[in-house]
Amino acid sequence: MDDDVTRPAGQRRSPLVRIGGALAAAALVGGVSFVIQNPDVLHRVTKGGFRVGDCVQVGPGSHGSEMNEADCGTAGSSLVTGDLVYRVDEVKKGKDAFCPGGGFDHLTFSNEPENRTYCLTAR
Repeated sequence: MDDDVTRPAGQRRSPLVRIGGALAAAALVGGVSFVIQNPDVLHRVTKGGFRVGDCVQVGPGSHGSEMNEADCGTAGSSLVTGDLVYRVDEVKKGKDAFCPGGGFDHLTFSNEPENRTYCLTAR
């Protein structure tokens, strides 16, 4: 039941209050939806990305490949099982930066939302 029906005429909510409440609710739903569709945005706010010396694993994610933290000491390092662990050797600004090296033990990971390129070496 609408609260305005039971309120006296002088205490009814104004249309501006109703519109403001609806806009706030729409903004909240839109913000939550955006974070769900772009999880790297939340990662940028909560953590400054990966640093040189960090260990990571690269794997498929909801929006292409994703880089996740890994334990340098206990994680596996096998191409067969897919749990190859990399060490971050260099972090460069820009998603199109160049990393030296090549072969199976070097990987360039470009993170578009963070606008960074990570130069990785297999451990």
